[in-house]
Amino acid sequence: MNKVKILTLLIIVLISSLTIYSRNKEVNKIKEPQKVANAIKPQKEINFKEDNISIKYSCSIINGNLNFTLNIQDDNIGKNINENFIVSTEKSDLPISISNQISIKQKELSQRFSKAEIERIATAMNSLINLETKNIDNKDSKDLRMQGLLMSYSLLKSINRQIMKENGRPKSLDDEYYDATIYTSNTVYEGFNRELSAFALIEDLIINVSDFIDYINHDLQYSEQKGVLFLLAIFDNLNTEYISIYELEEEIRTYTLLHPEEFEGEEDPTTLFRWPQGSDHGCCGNYNGPC
Repeated sequence: MNKVKILTLLIIVLISSLTIYSRNKEVNKIKEPQKVANAIKPQKEINFKEDNISIKYSCSIINGNLNFTLNIQDDNIGKNINENFIVSTEKSDLPISISNQISIKQKELSQRFSKAEIERIATAMNSLINLETKNIDNKDSKDLRMQGLLMSYSLLKSINRQIMKENGRPKSLDDEYYDATIYTSNTVYEGFNRELSAFALIEDLIINVSDFIDYINHDLQYSEQKGVLFLLAIFDNLNTEYISIYELEEEIRTYTLLHPEEFEGEEDPTTLFRWPQGSDHGCCGNYNGPC
């Protein structure tokens, strides 16, 4: 198995195993997305209030579409958010469907809120998610109606990134891991697409670099893997405490271009960064589908 594919596989496995650190230490407890279903599922409705912020979330699945509405009222600042989503549940369509809708709403809503205001609302949404997932069972954890809550939370996070970009905000302790590229991108995390994790955008998944390295070094099943040496080499060249999954993927691409001697005899390394296929290695068996 070539080295770039090893790196790609290791990152997915490690990230799925390791707690993803963010500055707010948000907890994402839902484990798997729902598989595609065209049946009509009854409406799910949640009402929540915290610190004078009222949140109403309603969601249903009808004819292969995830339909959900997010209504938020912050009485302290006298502002509200009222957004509707219609997202295809077809696995091939869902990522681009939700990504496009978040991007459209992100730009419009960023004009109406300050960074502090949207972070205040996001904190309340995070409390709602933690409450709803506290005692969730396996069946409910796979329900896309619950994943819609995380899509709503991702919208709030994306608004915050857009505000930072539009304000020409310099890097600070709160956002040092962001670069200009990821302020407005909204890319669905591959782990969700492969049913390994809950919904998230890779621009919002932040790794604590030192903790990530410690995790690798203290787990023999990873530290003895050849691909880990290349991953650690990439980390050694990072001059940051935190890095997003988006940025880490870009660092791997850059590494393959700067070190072509490590990929002699293999296909063009610029084309190798992709989700590994079953025929690439033994762990998934010899089949053509993705791991």
